[in-house]
Amino acid sequence: MGRRSKVVKPTAAEQRVIDA
Repeated sequence: MGRRSKVVKPTAAEQRVIDA
């Protein structure tokens, strides 16, 4: 997962991964 083209509000799934 390396697509940081646009900073959009992360989805619930991504949010939990980021918060993990």
